[in-house]
Amino acid sequence: MVSPVGAAYVDSLFELKAPGRGLLGEEELVTLCSEVFVAGIDTSTSVLQWAFLELVLNQEIQEQLYREIVSTVGKNGLITEDHVEKMPYLNAVVKETLRIHSPAHFTLSHAATEETKLGGYEIPTNANVEFYIEWMTEDPNLWKDPGVFRPERFLEGDGVGVDLTGTKGTVKMLPFGAGRRTCPGLTLGMLHVNLMLARMVQAFKWLPNPNGLPDPTETFAFTVEGPVLDYICKALDLPHLFVADLIHFGAVHYALVCPQPPPTATPEQVRCYDIDWKSRIIAVTESYVVLDKPAGTSVGGTTDNIEESCATFATRALGLTTPLKTTHQIDNCTEGCVVLARTKEYCSVFHGKIRDKKVKKLYLALAASPVPTGVITHYMRPVNIAPRIVSEGNDLHQACIDNRKSVWNLSSCGRIYKGWHLCQLEVLECKKVPWPDAVTEEKYSIEDCGWPSKDYAYECKINLLTGRTHQIRAQLAAYGAPLVGDSMYMPAAIAEIANPGVNPFGKYKKQYVSQDDQSLATAEWVVQHGKEPNVAIGLQACQISWDDGKHIYKAGSPWWRCKPA
Repeated sequence: MVSPVGAAYVDSLFELKAPGRGLLGEEELVTLCSEVFVAGIDTSTSVLQWAFLELVLNQEIQEQLYREIVSTVGKNGLITEDHVEKMPYLNAVVKETLRIHSPAHFTLSHAATEETKLGGYEIPTNANVEFYIEWMTEDPNLWKDPGVFRPERFLEGDGVGVDLTGTKGTVKMLPFGAGRRTCPGLTLGMLHVNLMLARMVQAFKWLPNPNGLPDPTETFAFTVEGPVLDYICKALDLPHLFVADLIHFGAVHYALVCPQPPPTATPEQVRCYDIDWKSRIIAVTESYVVLDKPAGTSVGGTTDNIEESCATFATRALGLTTPLKTTHQIDNCTEGCVVLARTKEYCSVFHGKIRDKKVKKLYLALAASPVPTGVITHYMRPVNIAPRIVSEGNDLHQACIDNRKSVWNLSSCGRIYKGWHLCQLEVLECKKVPWPDAVTEEKYSIEDCGWPSKDYAYECKINLLTGRTHQIRAQLAAYGAPLVGDSMYMPAAIAEIANPGVNPFGKYKKQYVSQDDQSLATAEWVVQHGKEPNVAIGLQACQISWDDGKHIYKAGSPWWRCKPA
């Protein structure tokens, strides 16, 4: 379809007459048309490219932005102008991008109409004056840590209330120029950048090229066409050159499709093939990969499920030639942060950090009953099979004190407690939340374990002080607050509630005449436990950090907060 004469921008220029000079010449027409493309397209493209580069380099910022988008419009909702106004973190990301990576390094040239002084300098008549924008945005007197990409500064910090036009208050950044020559497309440009950034973060997870982090150095580059470029251009209706630049920056990476499961695969193994593994990657570095492990999968390194593991599928998803290596374990039914080493050397390094207690883990636990805040102490039976049996910590600890013995040497505290392991966790907070509805439980294969009341559950944030297998599950169940869906420990907790004292190590434990009687009671208590959950329970390793917080990674929302589509 051809626009009628006079409808296009260039048509208006043909009729435009400059005062005292008549119609515009060809050179002036070309200049004005070029300015439309440069100002209206190239600048927005540049801002988006730098925004994606920063999101690739700062995965935790990308995750926070994604959570804001999903909480506002959902995973598949259409983002509109009204939604942009309700997403403060999105606006902060765009402003921080404009601060560090201004689309133009200089404002438009200004000329002095008469001789004057500016900042102590003599400015002669008709001299051009150029303002270098980065002198402001890189000034440590105006910005704290000016070289650090931190969107939060525009929500609470030195960026709050900063005027992008440079006409109000202290001038701290001029991405659109200032005064009468301020970019007329400021409002429209900000809207377009916010909309495009939000839409693309909603649609894709942006990861660095596994061969190395992208180089933030500004330079010219050529890119190669390919199926990934064509797919993204078609899916989001974007220009080829724009997407090609994103690929060059490392903001786009195509994950290899996992092969089909073998005919003999078990349901657990088949589940691994159905997961979008590339969307579960939290971070990729030269030494390690951080994965948001899905529930119902093995981390890796087991004897009965070597091929179908998180380590194997994450390796395939990233297209790595060297398999990722397991550095630590969490239960198959637990979801959340897992660190996988890219080399044997870093695997040993991370093991050392765990051994030296430099690794800190935070968990979210969905308990069936309320749990008080503070440190909870138990002792775990030194038997390396499930279920893990724990004792009430206070009595055992006091017994050792009475015998003047170390808690690690319990030979005088009764033969039944010899060698039991200290288990401690700290409940940082516990809040009442609705019990997951039937649709959510069905989607995540949560087992009905017979808990009598399903109106409310209790989400607890837990700092794991000691790391024992099944520790959180066993400790909370012993406290009378088993995890939702925990088919192994919840039946035992229900049995103790119905018949106090059936747990020979619990609060209402009985006094036994002989060692044989207590051994028999222990065996009967083990029988009260159920089987290991098939898929998920109310437990997520929500955060992992090491080296005093130098490295911090967070998982996405736990399954019970995710509303089924």
